[in-house]
Amino acid sequence: MRSPIEEMAERVRSGNGSSEDLEKAAKVLMLFGQAAIEKGSGSMFICGTAGKTGPDGMPPYIQVCPTYGSDWVVMYKRVESVQ
Repeated sequence: MRSPIEEMAERVRSGNGSSEDLEKAAKVLMLFGQAAIEKGSGSMFICGTAGKTGPDGMPPYIQVCPTYGSDWVVMYKRVESVQ
């Protein structure tokens, strides 16, 4: 069973969507865009991992990007315990 959003998207893709369908689709995309990380917002996010995952499923290294659109990342190493 498809969701109402999937049905609306199919009507828009097939060319059978009404202007109301297009307006609703634009609103949905706008909501997703607002929720996404905006370029230059300062929101950090994990953008990569390195090394074999351990028994806990976590990698030994993660790459953190300081903001969307940045041309550099920082690599953090997992430590077993902090003394």
